[in-house]
Amino acid sequence: MRRGRLQGLLVSFISVLLIVLGAAALDAQASRPIKAVAAENFYGNIVKQIGGDAVTVTSVMSDPNVDPHEYESNVEDAKAIAEADLVIENGGGYDDWMDKLLSASPRDSRIVLNGFDLAVKKLPDNEHVWYSVDNVQAIAIAVSRDLAKILPQQATLFTKNDRVFQESLGPIRQKMRQISARYSGTPVGLTETIYLYQALPMGLRVLTPFEF
Repeated sequence: MRRGRLQGLLVSFISVLLIVLGAAALDAQASRPIKAVAAENFYGNIVKQIGGDAVTVTSVMSDPNVDPHEYESNVEDAKAIAEADLVIENGGGYDDWMDKLLSASPRDSRIVLNGFDLAVKKLPDNEHVWYSVDNVQAIAIAVSRDLAKILPQQATLFTKNDRVFQESLGPIRQKMRQISARYSGTPVGLTETIYLYQALPMGLRVLTPFEF
């Protein structure tokens, strides 16, 4: 009888210990900043503004003199992506090397955001979607949503920071409205199709042939 009670107490003790250890592990995970990797630093900047201190961000590309299409990844890039909780790339053929790095370290729990896929406005044969304010807004919303999935305890922080970020786009939209009100219909010539992301919403009449 006594032996049975001792076994019961032992089982209870082990159960409590496992619960305590499990809770401690969850607390440790919750207190650890989210590891995020951005293919380009402009996406990394968005993630950092929204994630704040709850996120550590590594931007693979930060040198404007390096062509993303020709970038050659290294061991450090591969390691950062392998350990990342969230990865954001542009996609659309802009940074295909990121897909190779992701394939080299598959992990179901990792969330991958693709700016090109998230973009609400796209141009033919032009993957530079971040030049559109509306696209940046959509990408930021997705970042906030997915950070909250990874770290629900900080969802309020992410929502708050996303709201601040969205408000920061206001002056840009206001300036575009002012230009539109004054110059809508004005003929313009463009040297790059990326400017269409601004010229078209402002109602400017682009004379440059798209093929050019």
